[in-house]
Amino acid sequence: MNKVRRQKRKKGAEEDFVSSLPDVILQHILSFIPTKFVIRTSLLSKRWRHVWLDTPSVSFDINSIPEAALVNETLSRYTVPKLMRFKLHINKTNNTPHLHKWIEFAMSRNVEKLSLKFMFAREYTVPDFFYISSSVKQLTITLHLAPTSSVSWTSLKSLSLNCCSRISNDSLAKILSGCSILESLRLYQCNEITFLDLSKSLGLRTLDMLENLRHVEKLTLGASFLQAKALTLETHISQYVIPGVEKVLQNSPDLKKLTVHITINCNTIQGWYLDKYLDSQGLNPDQCWKSIDGVRWNKTCPDVESKHLDTHMLQYTKALEKMFLWGNRYFRFIEMVPALSHNNKVSIAFSHFWVYRRWVCVSVHFPFKSKLVMAKKERPRPEKLSVYLYIPNIVGYIRVLLNCVAFAVCFSNKTLFSLLYFFSFCCDAVDGWCARRFNQVSTFGAVLDMVTDRVSTACLLVILSQVYRPSLVFLSLLALDIASHWLQMYSTFLAGKSSHKDVKDSTSWLFRLYYGNRIFMCYCCVSCEVLYIILLLIAKNQTQNLLNVVVATLTQISPLSFLLALTLFGWSMKQTVNIIQMKTAADVCVLGESDTDTSALSLSENFSLFSAMAKPVAIEVYNPNGKYRVVSTKPMPGTRWINLLIDQGCRVEICHLKKTILSVEDIVDLIGDKCDGVIGQLTEDWGETLFSALSKAGGKAFSNMAVGYNNVDVEAANKYNIAVGNTPGVLTETTAELAASLSLAAARRIVEADGFMRAGLYEGWLPHLFVGNLLKGQTVGVIGAGRIGSAYARMMVEGFKMNLIYYDLYQSTRLEKFVTAYGQFLKANGEQPVTWKRASSMEEVLREADLISLHPVLDKTTYHLVNKERLAIMKKEAILVNCSRGPVIDEAALVDHLRENPMFRVGLDVFEEEPFMKPGLADMKNAVVVPHIASASKWTREGMATLAALNVLGRIKGYPIWNDPNRVDPFLNENASPPAASPSIVNSKALGLPVSKL
Repeated sequence: MNKVRRQKRKKGAEEDFVSSLPDVILQHILSFIPTKFVIRTSLLSKRWRHVWLDTPSVSFDINSIPEAALVNETLSRYTVPKLMRFKLHINKTNNTPHLHKWIEFAMSRNVEKLSLKFMFAREYTVPDFFYISSSVKQLTITLHLAPTSSVSWTSLKSLSLNCCSRISNDSLAKILSGCSILESLRLYQCNEITFLDLSKSLGLRTLDMLENLRHVEKLTLGASFLQAKALTLETHISQYVIPGVEKVLQNSPDLKKLTVHITINCNTIQGWYLDKYLDSQGLNPDQCWKSIDGVRWNKTCPDVESKHLDTHMLQYTKALEKMFLWGNRYFRFIEMVPALSHNNKVSIAFSHFWVYRRWVCVSVHFPFKSKLVMAKKERPRPEKLSVYLYIPNIVGYIRVLLNCVAFAVCFSNKTLFSLLYFFSFCCDAVDGWCARRFNQVSTFGAVLDMVTDRVSTACLLVILSQVYRPSLVFLSLLALDIASHWLQMYSTFLAGKSSHKDVKDSTSWLFRLYYGNRIFMCYCCVSCEVLYIILLLIAKNQTQNLLNVVVATLTQISPLSFLLALTLFGWSMKQTVNIIQMKTAADVCVLGESDTDTSALSLSENFSLFSAMAKPVAIEVYNPNGKYRVVSTKPMPGTRWINLLIDQGCRVEICHLKKTILSVEDIVDLIGDKCDGVIGQLTEDWGETLFSALSKAGGKAFSNMAVGYNNVDVEAANKYNIAVGNTPGVLTETTAELAASLSLAAARRIVEADGFMRAGLYEGWLPHLFVGNLLKGQTVGVIGAGRIGSAYARMMVEGFKMNLIYYDLYQSTRLEKFVTAYGQFLKANGEQPVTWKRASSMEEVLREADLISLHPVLDKTTYHLVNKERLAIMKKEAILVNCSRGPVIDEAALVDHLRENPMFRVGLDVFEEEPFMKPGLADMKNAVVVPHIASASKWTREGMATLAALNVLGRIKGYPIWNDPNRVDPFLNENASPPAASPSIVNSKALGLPVSKL
């Protein structure tokens, strides 16, 4: 009896424990349970029922009318305002009268992931409101779609159409035209589609439809596909897929890397249909598929699948350089490589996954002769020095030779061994310096360096294991060294990192210190090698006890004991790092094993592992033999800036590191040991550290790709004699245009109205619906009437006949004359003339203007120029626009003001702590926010890149400084060579640089 009571108490305690979980955890649990079971669970208590009503996930599988009635009652009690997931699967036709209501429920709750599967409701017509949504991000459909009007799914990224056999070409075209940011498209059994136009789906990255392409007569792909140089096909190669692959390859003329990931999880008919396909081409399967030595394939063997990649598929890959095969059906693919049409060698690699889970990667090269002549001739490239003859690789060969000699005399002459071994170890630093100094980084060199390090250390540890007892100590150190480094390298590409030294996300301070501080890393590595050499030198016979020898040496008062103690500490730090490294890497591997996405990694990522070892950051190189090295920390629009640098003998390196904002450490690695100039971005912190590194590398110039340079410590640049450039004069009009756009969007509540329409909330015209402000005849205030401020003022005065009030430390005579002349023009035509006024204070502008635009420079005097007190003196329905610098406004005070004054509106292009917004700003409907795009017009951004490049080039070539940085049209004329001058150097006077007389 007591035992039963204890069991009951235990059971009750467990129920109480589950019931006591926070709402968010219970909702997460309920999200993975079918809704009808969730309802039963929610009946256990009022709290569970309350939790379910706010669970952002609904899932229904409906088979009968009674269940439909239950769904209606269930949804009537559902209170959550936003759905993350709505799944509705129907297997009976008698439920169609309810479908409208259920779909409307999901759309009204701004569902993000929507799955509709109506197997027997083929005559059902989807309502028009279904085709308008700004919330749906993932959509899976199994029903007939035939939109009668335009489609607007502005947030949709993943679309899957299954068994939509009746969908027409026009219907699919309408659907795709309304998916502006679509990234993934899946078509399965959509057999009526004969024309497929993907030219407007510029963001499309995943295309799962190869077997459906056998019906398509015309395939049109967009520019992003036509320019693609890398393509991954995840498919099962069979008769039903080959025509689709052919059409994809036909539309990828610039393809250089093809990855084929063979999977059995495909809805395709297997390989026994291949013979019919070959027969239809007039080919004999038995004659087509046999190995080079004449042995025919055994069709009962799974390897028969490998013959499906035939010349009919690969004959279109005229630019192919690399091909990767990933799967378990390509063990003998090398014997049957088809004749491709190429000028150069093609690298073909495949991966086979054995049952014992060991990876085998094979890479071979096949020379092919070209059968076609390319219409577009490329610029001839200079002959490249063989990688085997690179200076750092020659140093690597010397290391190998030194180690071989050293270990040959390790027992007969310990002193010579120690000298040779330590000199080889020092050469490790020399080859790294040579690689950076002579720009001769290579994958072969990185692998050679890594293998030499590990093998030499392993050999020394094996020798010590024969000298000291217990020998297991050194064998364990050997295993730890190899395992930790191998796991770390393997986990690097599993985590998608560009370098094995990227440990910023590690929770271990020692791990971060080791890879983040070169001096500390050097100390630890040198300590290990020196310690092992000392132990070998002081060993007198091969049976000594390790602990006794170490203790005896440390107790002696001598330089050797001091050196031994010093190296012991560094050795202990290195072994601790190895243990942390092995555990951290093992965790990444375990997570990668459990993550389904990781299993789909292409073989190309496996090969990029060695590229990550070879370079501190990912870079793209133009004109590798150039005399001057110029680095760009980000890819920039256009190609003219690259060509201008190349034409003047510059080697251009562009960083492609997948980080929005590069750290100081990243840029230091990018600069390296030799760099003549750097083109950077406004988001980077250019101070003492970076200018010091650039100066040591022989650099002469740095240029921001921006007008502002508040991210630059100009005094530090002066200290190191580095010229600092910026790009004025090119973005005046485009920035003023965006300020005007924000003014209109805020005044007429355009963003609010757009969201309202996309949510399907518009039911008809109403007198008070989104009433905004009229700009005509109102007063526009400009704070900072420089180039951009004056351009904005002219737009608003001339475009909307607004009166002007402005505040600036200097009188804007040209602006005043413009407004006066325009006012006289209006008066002469019988209209009310516009007026202007120069305010005596900024507060005067804030009090009188209906629309205020900020255009000051950012310094100590303009920080939080618009604060709580100044916001309070503005009109209740005023509009504030900022396209200058974020810290000009006290953003926290602005959020409070917007909340307290709903008719006050703001348009922001910049923010106080970019890229972040202050809490609450994103929730303000009376705020229009855009991500710092004031200069984001094609002409302007390409012009900024050109000016930044010419700033650096001018200092490298010793050109003078352009005499008017605001008049830069001669530099932007693509039909003429730019002047021999630097367009804009902000510290030219401090450096005493001459001014151009042009």
